[in-house]
Amino acid sequence: MDMKMGKQRRWRPWAWGLGAILLLFGAWIGLSLAATGQFKVGKYSLRSSFRPYEQSSLGNASLAVQPIPAGKNIWDDGDPQAAEEKMRSLIQQIQELEGDFMAISWREFRLDDGILSPNVMDRMGAATHISPSAFLNPQPTSTGRAKSELYQGILLTCRLYAAIETLPNGVRSYDRSFYLIGYADGRVERIPLSQVRHHFIPGTQGQFVPVFPGMAAYAKARPIPNPRLAAPAKSNTSSPGA
Repeated sequence: MDMKMGKQRRWRPWAWGLGAILLLFGAWIGLSLAATGQFKVGKYSLRSSFRPYEQSSLGNASLAVQPIPAGKNIWDDGDPQAAEEKMRSLIQQIQELEGDFMAISWREFRLDDGILSPNVMDRMGAATHISPSAFLNPQPTSTGRAKSELYQGILLTCRLYAAIETLPNGVRSYDRSFYLIGYADGRVERIPLSQVRHHFIPGTQGQFVPVFPGMAAYAKARPIPNPRLAAPAKSNTSSPGA
């Protein structure tokens, strides 16, 4: 049978060579990001928050929730002064790294007091308790953009001590609850939860971020309701605050 076959396209040697170079370059970037969390060539760099060389040492413990030690609680047995010192140290490191907080191990953002938190997420093996502000790592989301604008001058926040306490009589209280705020100038302040407000982000379905006295959005933000005015808790347990 007489059939007319079209010409077969053949890859030229230079195309094969270019493909191999691109494949090797991609593998180089991937291995660098996996091993160190960053890839840098000259003044250009890529960064990843994924640290498999650290996560692998945790294994299943990263998802395990540790129980609160018997008879302990974060209000009476926590050490917020140690947390303040840790935040000051992190601020100094971030300043020395010119804002590149992702170059710091995520373990440095953990606190020993996490085991005392009534919030189960804080007691997980891979939980972090000190949070870098969003403006250092802007995200393409409404919440990320809002925090990038609101949190100028604030490097770190810590809500570990902002849990709402349930008293023996079942009344819930935030009298001993507070945020820790770390500023770019090195100051670390305690902001009572009663002074923290919620700034609801326009264009979202009820998403909000906490704002503190002195911030531009504070005046129009919504105060956190006093939990003492709410119905008593059904059980003598503590729940996380705002």
